[in-house]
Amino acid sequence: GTSLAEKFTGHLRYNAVDVKAAGVPGGTVPAGKPIAVTLSVHNTGVAPASFFADPRRTQLTDYELVTQLGTSATASIPFDVTQLGPSWLVPTETRTLSIEQSATVPADFDASTLINGVPEVYGAPQGLTALATVSPWGISGVTFTSRVVPSRKIDIVIGWPVWRLM
Repeated sequence: GTSLAEKFTGHLRYNAVDVKAAGVPGGTVPAGKPIAVTLSVHNTGVAPASFFADPRRTQLTDYELVTQLGTSATASIPFDVTQLGPSWLVPTETRTLSIEQSATVPADFDASTLINGVPEVYGAPQGLTALATVSPWGISGVTFTSRVVPSRKIDIVIGWPVWRLM
């Protein structure tokens, strides 16, 4: 139903996490230059919580994602279906996810979330490239994985994708 048989009361507190940062630069920093920042997070609540630092700004921009879980940005055809395909962690607040593949022969791919496979997208070959876009449901803060399917049986190496976050 819509109610509990037992009386329940509680309090909500927002922004109750104590965060301290040292070494945070001001202004613009050069692209590709690592910057060491020390963060200290003290969770003042009673429940465990996970935290992460998100250095993005408020403007929309494109990012190329780095492969995760020990996977590689390249895959061979025929693809070994017993192996995990190239996988990427999609940042929170992502609005659009575009996956682009290029190959030396026509090849398509499918991509989906690692946990439950939803949503799943299909990249159909357009010559030697294939493109698929997911927007916006189910892509934020999840791991996507993909696998290549050859249009013909031949051993090649696929260059894996450029992700565009908009």
